[in-house]
Amino acid sequence: MQSAEAEVARSQARLDLARQDIRRTAPLVQDRIAPQAQLDARRAAEREAEAQLADARAKLRQAELELTWTEVRAPQPGRASDRRVDAGNLVQAGVTPLTTILTLDPIYATFDLSEADYLRLARSGRAQQADATEIRLRLADEAQWDRTGRLDFLDTELRPRSGTIRARALLPNPDMFLTPGVFARLRLPAGQGERLLVPDAAIAADQASRVVMTVSADGTVVAKPVTLGPIVDGLRVVRSGLAPQDQVIVAGLHLARPGARVTAEAARASDGRLAAR
Repeated sequence: MQSAEAEVARSQARLDLARQDIRRTAPLVQDRIAPQAQLDARRAAEREAEAQLADARAKLRQAELELTWTEVRAPQPGRASDRRVDAGNLVQAGVTPLTTILTLDPIYATFDLSEADYLRLARSGRAQQADATEIRLRLADEAQWDRTGRLDFLDTELRPRSGTIRARALLPNPDMFLTPGVFARLRLPAGQGERLLVPDAAIAADQASRVVMTVSADGTVVAKPVTLGPIVDGLRVVRSGLAPQDQVIVAGLHLARPGARVTAEAARASDGRLAAR
């Protein structure tokens, strides 16, 4: 670098000297004291000095560029892993990894949607408006869905072998708490509507199906097969098999037998829903 700067200064000095020689020689040629050939030679020396100065400046720019290569700067902010090389090791650009830097704010959460979940998402119109779809996330030791983000990417096809489609969410992570590779659960809204919810303890197994015990108008216990959905806020979603006016037995289930007569007592759940006790 210093050698290139010195060469620029040397070439600049030669150019200044050549221009001074021209200024001194021009009046002498006009007075016919010096020959024209001498002025031509000094003008040629000026052009040669200009070319040498341009070459020296180009070499200086190349030296400055090579100097910047001695300092490696990360192209993006994030958390760096352990270094892979030490001082004195031979490295090659594009071949030798120095370390791994991961961007953590915001952070991506990649997950797979089943075909059924994708169809519900597509029918609700949210698949075409992925950027406007809100995502909620919770970690394995968290009970609340306090972390929010948005759907960032939805793949173009389902995988034939697994029957799933890849999706990705983008979440803010200002405290850098979320770490790549950590397991999390995501909640993706597929639509809005009214659903029946019952306590999970009110569901009984009948061979391969699921049933709930209800109380008819005459006090008789009736078993109704149901199709279940996920658990929401501690209550099980019932997709089909129940009507809003049905009285569901939520306590003393082991004593209830289909066809038996019982005395139903309405009990108020903590969230205001009514159930039969």
